[in-house]
Amino acid sequence: MIKNHIIYNGFSDYQFRVTKAKGSFIWDDQEKKLIDFTSGWNVTNLGWNNEEVNKAIIAQVMKNIYASMWTEDPIQNEYAKKFTSSLPKGLELVTREATGVTAVIMAIKTARAYTGKKKILSFRDTFHGSLYQTLQLGYAPEYPVSKSIFLDFKHNIHLTYPKVTQKSKDEKAILSEFCTQLETALKSDNDIAAFITESGIITGWGSTFVAPKGFLKEVRKLTSKYGVLLIVDEVGTGFSRTGELFGVNHENITPDIMIGSRLAFSC
Repeated sequence: MIKNHIIYNGFSDYQFRVTKAKGSFIWDDQEKKLIDFTSGWNVTNLGWNNEEVNKAIIAQVMKNIYASMWTEDPIQNEYAKKFTSSLPKGLELVTREATGVTAVIMAIKTARAYTGKKKILSFRDTFHGSLYQTLQLGYAPEYPVSKSIFLDFKHNIHLTYPKVTQKSKDEKAILSEFCTQLETALKSDNDIAAFITESGIITGWGSTFVAPKGFLKEVRKLTSKYGVLLIVDEVGTGFSRTGELFGVNHENITPDIMIGSRLAFSC
C-alpha cells in the first residue's frame, strides 16, 4: 500500500491518522477515541504523553540530541550505571545501539566473535527485526518471501516454539518434548554460537505464544551444558511489559546476552 508517498506494509486495511494521544488512548482525525491495547506496539509501555518522560526528553533535547560513537554524553553513563544495577547479576556491560534490530545484530556478532562459531539457533515464526540477518532467525526457507528476497539460511537452525494453548496437552509434556528437540540440536552440531529466544512469550509475528513454565530454566541448563551462549531478546518483554522488570526475572535466570530496545546488554 502506498499512501502519502509512504509505503505501508499492509498489516491491516484499517489506516487512520493519529491526531493526539494520552495514557492508554489515541484519537484519530475524526476525533474518535480508541484504546491502544498494543501500547504503541510496545514502545509506549509507560503510556502516551507520560508527563515525566516528556519532561526528561525536553530537558535532554535542550542539552544535546546526539552523541556519536567516539563521543559520550553524561546522561548515557548515568543511565548505564543505573540500568546495569537492575539487571541480573553478571550482566555488567552495555553497548549503545540505535534500534532494537541493531542490538540483535550486535548480540549475534558478539556471540560469534566470543565463541568463534557461526551458527545461530532460533525459533521459526518469530520476529527479531526486519534486516536480513534478523529475518533469517524467524523466517523459514520454504516461505515465498524468503525466496523472493533471497535470504541465506546456511548459518541458521530453526526450532518449533513450544507454545501452550487451552487445547494443548500437559505443560510438562510440552516442555519435555521441546527439551529433547533442543538437546538434539545442540549436541548434533558443534558450530552453534548462540541460541536466541524471547523470555517465554512470543511478542512478534502477529501472534502471542506462551511457553510452558520452566522454559527459560531448561534452556539455560542445556545451553550451558553444551557451551552455547544464550541470548534473550527483551525488546518486547523488558521494562515491566510482563509484570516483572525483565522477562528473565520470572524464572530468575541470567542469560549471556540480553537485548532491549535501543540497547544491547551483555555480560
